[in-house]
Amino acid sequence: MVEDTRMRNDMATIGRRDAEDKELSENRIRNDKETFDRREKTDLDLDNSRTRNDKITAERRREKDVEVLNPLVFVAAVMILAVAVGLIAYFAFA
Repeated sequence: MVEDTRMRNDMATIGRRDAEDKELSENRIRNDKETFDRREKTDLDLDNSRTRNDKITAERRREKDVEVLNPLVFVAAVMILAVAVGLIAYFAFA
C-alpha cells in the first residue's frame, strides 16, 4: 500500500516536473523569439538612424565644402589677376 502511494506520488511528481520543464522550455523559446524580434527591430532602427545621420552629415559637408570653396576661388582669381596686371605693367613700362 505504501509502495503504491509512493509510486503514485513519484509519478505525479515526475509528471509535474515534466509539465514545468515543458512550460519553461516554451517560455524560453517564446522569450528568445521576442528578444530576437526586439533586437532585429533595434538593429533596423539603428541602421535607419545611421543612414539618416550619414545623409545629414554628407549634406553638411557639401555645404561646408561650398562655403570653403567660394573664398578659395576668390583668392585664386585675385592672385591670377594680380599676376596678369603685374606682367602687363612689367612689359608695358619696361
